[in-house]
Amino acid sequence: MAIPTPQFFATLHCLLPVNGGARENWPRAGLEAFAAGVPVVAQNDWGWKEMIEPGVTGLLGDCD
Repeated sequence: MAIPTPQFFATLHCLLPVNGGARENWPRAGLEAFAAGVPVVAQNDWGWKEMIEPGVTGLLGDCD
């Protein structure tokens, strides 16, 4: 029952990735969200700091 990635992202208001301590490959999901026009709300840590422009492409938070 899988749906194509663009169709999945079209159903979202935002992407809220919670890393849970993992530091690898999470920004890839952010790139897919950006490509679909979906903002990302993520931790102010790891690769997210370099990817997200606060208030433009998403928001950065200091805690989960």
